[in-house]
Amino acid sequence: MRYNKLAATAYFLLLTTVLFLSGYQNRFGIAPDDFYRQFQQDSEALVLGRIVASEYGRRLPEHANLGYASVRFFAYRPEYILQSYALLGRRALADIKVAADRVETENRAGAAQPASSITVEYNPTLEDYIGRKILLDPTPRVITSVTRSGPFASLHVSGPVLGQLDPARPITLSGARVEADAIALTPYLSQFGLQGMVFSELYRDLGGNLHRLYGLNSLAFALTIVALAFLYGRIFPKTFTALFFLTIALSPWITSFARNLYWVPFSWFLPAVLAAAWFLAGSRRQRALYGVLLYLAFLAKCLAGYEYISSIILLAAAPFLYAFFQPGAGQSRARAARGFCAVCLIGVAGFASALLIHAGLRGDTLLAGLRSIYELDVKRRTYGDPYAFGSELFAALSASPLSVLKTYILSWHTELVPFVPGLAFAALLLGAALTLLYKWSLSAKDAAAEIGLFVAFLLPPISWFVLAKGHSGIHTHINYVLWYFGFVATLAYLCLDGLRTAARSIHSRIPRAKTDKA
Repeated sequence: MRYNKLAATAYFLLLTTVLFLSGYQNRFGIAPDDFYRQFQQDSEALVLGRIVASEYGRRLPEHANLGYASVRFFAYRPEYILQSYALLGRRALADIKVAADRVETENRAGAAQPASSITVEYNPTLEDYIGRKILLDPTPRVITSVTRSGPFASLHVSGPVLGQLDPARPITLSGARVEADAIALTPYLSQFGLQGMVFSELYRDLGGNLHRLYGLNSLAFALTIVALAFLYGRIFPKTFTALFFLTIALSPWITSFARNLYWVPFSWFLPAVLAAAWFLAGSRRQRALYGVLLYLAFLAKCLAGYEYISSIILLAAAPFLYAFFQPGAGQSRARAARGFCAVCLIGVAGFASALLIHAGLRGDTLLAGLRSIYELDVKRRTYGDPYAFGSELFAALSASPLSVLKTYILSWHTELVPFVPGLAFAALLLGAALTLLYKWSLSAKDAAAEIGLFVAFLLPPISWFVLAKGHSGIHTHINYVLWYFGFVATLAYLCLDGLRTAARSIHSRIPRAKTDKA
């Protein structure tokens, strides 16, 4: 017994370490490097904007907990949403001198008037001077952004258009700390933004080091997934549990999400951990405790964002739905149905509680706040009027749920796992469906259990694709991750079982050679 506990602990630590290194640094190359490094920076910048605001003793407008921080003179939106990265940790630096190669005039989208950029020889440290002053006579300018083009870089500066500068006279970039009034803060009110509150405090406590935040977030994710896999090993078939962990660990989508400070992906799976522990609990007191913790986990997730909430609730309820198809080990169909309904109701309660808290930020009254959330956020993510939300959302809101599903089944633009193309998903889906039909036709004793597994892990992703059709229709750059909420593992498990069943069937039909011992 002691040996088993030591072995389990060793496995737990090993798997956690592997998953941590993968999510934190993409150490094993599961995701393409550029995909991993740039993944969802625009969303994460909302959290960094709150951190930047805290660094400068500022508050985001309208009591928001998420928002963008940018240089006040900067107006080009595709880049300004990433200014939060450039302005993070802007401590005093040494002044540096650079030679101006030429000055160019540019009309940037959204800018009220033309601006200038100064072309200099590229140096990686130039990006550290974004938001700081460039000392030009008679009036210093602020460096609003830096863009690289081969061996050169353009320093985009505030103020009226510049005349040409003398290349023989180096210009000075001031290392003085970015001034608070050079920072513009843009609030983001579509979420309550719990992660903005938490990470801004942790950033300060961890010495102002962004990578420590990434490490903490990645570790929480790794611990959550490994804990869930260990619990699933006591509920589902062992082969499925191994595939569940492997498909998550080898997913380029999950790997890229794992450390993201906006998405906080461990919060997607924490309710499933608590629900699985509830499923396995041996006493009413334990179930009550896990029920309370489950509510708090759902509440925290929704306060950090409503995205994927239907998928997260149904993933948490998956063990009970599976047990409904395959009762046993103390789980009758009636008890499984009660557990499934209880988990879903607790999830809805957590969502509703977060909605009421969020509504307090969105309007003068709760009713006004709820109306604002519904009209401006819910409709554009679900089935709102396509003509009410502009051209960007028109196609997504006009699309049918079936066309959205078709996209997520047939139009993969990443590998399913390393060396396996995304189109293999459709083949696995077909193979799993054929396996279930064949075993059902044979009245195989495990047919009900496998149908239960299929249904339990199909509902989480399909629910968001259908219920949040508007969101899924436009967010094809992120929502493929939902298939890894156990369904890719289910397809792989059923296809392997189908191959084993077919092999046994073929073997049983081969006549055995008769030997003549006469």
